[in-house]
Amino acid sequence: MEIKNIYANYDINRNYPPRKVTVTHVNDVNTRVIELTLKQCKEKLALDSSCTASASFVEHGTNKLIVSGAQCEISESGTILIPIDNLHFRDKMDINVEVSVSDSSGSRTLTLPYPLWIRVNPSVLDNAQVSDKSLGTVPELLEEAKQLVESYSYELTEDDVERIAAEVDVSGKEDVANKKSLITNQSQEGDSYSHYPTIGAVRDFVNLAKADLEEYVDTEIESIPGTTVDSALSQSSTNSVQNKVITAKLNEIIGGKADKATTLSGYGITNAYTKYEVDYALASKANSSAIPTKTSQLNNDSGFITAHQDISGKENTSNKVTAISASSTNAQYPSALAVKNYVDTVIGGIENGSY
Repeated sequence: MEIKNIYANYDINRNYPPRKVTVTHVNDVNTRVIELTLKQCKEKLALDSSCTASASFVEHGTNKLIVSGAQCEISESGTILIPIDNLHFRDKMDINVEVSVSDSSGSRTLTLPYPLWIRVNPSVLDNAQVSDKSLGTVPELLEEAKQLVESYSYELTEDDVERIAAEVDVSGKEDVANKKSLITNQSQEGDSYSHYPTIGAVRDFVNLAKADLEEYVDTEIESIPGTTVDSALSQSSTNSVQNKVITAKLNEIIGGKADKATTLSGYGITNAYTKYEVDYALASKANSSAIPTKTSQLNNDSGFITAHQDISGKENTSNKVTAISASSTNAQYPSALAVKNYVDTVIGGIENGSY
């Protein structure tokens, strides 16, 4: 069942008294919604999903509060959806609805200058007479029946209790007198097999036993000397708890060791040279067999002077001159440029008659 909303427009700048928006029934449930469009000077007031709206319902004429601050929804189109169901009254009633809108921060709030006005009509069945004898309305009859039931009482006698107990089969039931809320070491004494614990008693007992065992295990671990596998193995015992402790110690020691591997990366070493990188680096190095170990194995390159070479036929470079002059001697020898410059000077002098 789909019932359309009740549409209403409200201009916050107009001056008019409350006007009746709709009529509803006291037994309406999740069906009646006023879709209110707010306007300002005939233009729609923009509301978004960040805004919040609430409605308070007051009895018209008496100003008695019915509902305060009922939450309303803001539709996608920016209208306010006001639910007006579940207003249960015996008689016809006119209700004023005051609507307030706040922005997302709550710092700005707008309350409608005048409330909306709705009328709630009562149920014909609620006010109907059951018969011509005027027994009363249905609610009145229900109240009378309730009072009659409350006034009726019956007290069981001792014979009634014994009779009922004899008729009830309790052979498969536990005696609540045997119910225990605490389990202790003394529970093994006396007629304890007839007792039964609560779930809380079992939980507390198990938690206590667990804490005692953990404390015992920690003490046993601390008592094992050394931190090596051999020292831990040497502490083997016939006590199952101690063996578990020794196993835990072994696991702790072995846990710090690397697993067997065939590569350096298998041991977690990631910055070592690979075989290819080592071979490549050694390829540019000389073999030890090719390196001379005495001077007689050394071979001179061409142009190098050795101790047994004769230099008597060589010029002394200190006698080399870069210019030929009147002071030049026979012990000196000129460079090629010095000869060229000297010849050019002589020829030039001959041409101009100065030489």
